[in-house]
Amino acid sequence: MGQCEHVEKVQPLTFEEESRKLTGRAKARSFPFHGGSVKVGDYSGGTCAFFLEEVSNVPSLGSQPNMCGGVSRHPTVVVWAEAAGKPLGQVAEWPSKTCLHPAWFSARSLGFQFSAQTASASLCVEIRDASSVLGSLRLPMKDLLLHQKIARPVETMQPGMSPTVSFQILDCKEVLQPRTVYLVRHGESQWNKAQGKLDIHGMVRTTDHSLSSKGRDQAESLSRRMQSELNNELAGATPNLSVSSMLRPGIIMASPLGRALQTAVIAYGPILAKASDHQRELILAPNAKEKQNLGGLDTHCTKIGQEILQGCREELQSIYSGTGKEKMIEACFDQFQFDLEEVGDRWWPQGQSESTKQLQARLEEFMYQLLFASDESVVVFGHSLFFQQLMRKYFNDSYRQNELAQRLSFGKLPNCGVVRLDLDPSKMLDGPFLKAELILGTELSAEGGNCALTCCAAGHDTASEFRADEILAMPVESTIANLPVVSGASEAQKDEKKEQPAEPQSEPAKPEPPGEPAMLETGQASPEPAKLEPDANTRSNKGRQVKKCCPL
Repeated sequence: MGQCEHVEKVQPLTFEEESRKLTGRAKARSFPFHGGSVKVGDYSGGTCAFFLEEVSNVPSLGSQPNMCGGVSRHPTVVVWAEAAGKPLGQVAEWPSKTCLHPAWFSARSLGFQFSAQTASASLCVEIRDASSVLGSLRLPMKDLLLHQKIARPVETMQPGMSPTVSFQILDCKEVLQPRTVYLVRHGESQWNKAQGKLDIHGMVRTTDHSLSSKGRDQAESLSRRMQSELNNELAGATPNLSVSSMLRPGIIMASPLGRALQTAVIAYGPILAKASDHQRELILAPNAKEKQNLGGLDTHCTKIGQEILQGCREELQSIYSGTGKEKMIEACFDQFQFDLEEVGDRWWPQGQSESTKQLQARLEEFMYQLLFASDESVVVFGHSLFFQQLMRKYFNDSYRQNELAQRLSFGKLPNCGVVRLDLDPSKMLDGPFLKAELILGTELSAEGGNCALTCCAAGHDTASEFRADEILAMPVESTIANLPVVSGASEAQKDEKKEQPAEPQSEPAKPEPPGEPAMLETGQASPEPAKLEPDANTRSNKGRQVKKCCPL
């Protein structure tokens, strides 16, 4: 009788174990520097910028002694430099986050040039929550390496706490180069499909809707058009300059919402077989998500990190079930290297809706990410309303009245439509989009859609949005007498009102993007820093530093 051989059963890998091979920090998070490894103290060049990556292990507010009341539980970061005890350049502030492991991956100019004066300067970093300081860091700048990731522990008043801030010191002259941005709207989603049929049940039965079968086909069609252009180039044809850099992009970004991420995988998956390693990277960019609307369940998400990838893979398997392409889409998914750095903790706003002020702040933060991108070509998969607002806000004045600019600013891209934008980072937030072009067969229609419920609705008046936000924020017991006055009077009524004294009504301030700061000459006394305010909620406080309730 033969002996039984013991065979050890190999357990299949879990999705989390498998996905570790598909995730990692993108090389696009690094910035090429022609000077090699250089210390700030040995360098003279352009304007200094601070690239904030993330803060880990933010101290809990409850653990901080002597904290003042009214804290918001929204950590933010404030950065500036000092030389000879005086501020150097300007103060930079990043928008608040709603988690204790926040990530930004965006830069701000600190408003001074690298020079001999910089060698004696100190870099000051504070982690704040509302007016309370949670932690601080002070470093001599001379020994910091340019264009290198730096991680330093932050001093707090809580024993045992060890928060760390990660950042890079950049030279604006090296980074702020003209680039091309491609905005790609996702394919039709289950929400769009249900909305077109006025299927309320189909719209509210789930959140973060995936692509529909039509949306899948639209993404495949986009992929075929891109492959056709690439094959023509490889065959020796003259490259289509409007499309060429999209075929080999330096950076691919996608909203973490399922329909945008699925569109990116379907569109680029077949092309990656001919791409280099860094072109396989896909950065999940929460700043590119759609505006979170009250009742718009397709804008709500509760997944973070690996959960987003698992959900994407499962939805792709579902929409490809029975097509005979199941293995193909799995192979496409597995070719990507996903960067989850910005979605490792809560990345969506609190509450059921996102106010217009919150959206404006997020638009500004996303624009800073584009301005300080590490490559000359960036592809972004996202959403029509977000793209519409982005272009409306940042088209240059010299191009704003162009017919296409107007249609893009107040209409919407079709599903899987692509617009190419020329970006001039030297203009910072003052109209950096110089020109737009529809490519790969994209055509704009005059459709208005069922805008009342859609996340991808056509344009509307920003002032009306602010008034709507005020109404939504009011307590339930408010009466009609409390409602904000809506300005809709006729010309005759306006003339009649001119004759009567009227109480002034406060109108929401329109955000004004800060211009490029004036450079300081070597040896010139530094003026009091003017505070950069990316958060639209703080525009009225421009130039005022946040009060320190608890100095460290």
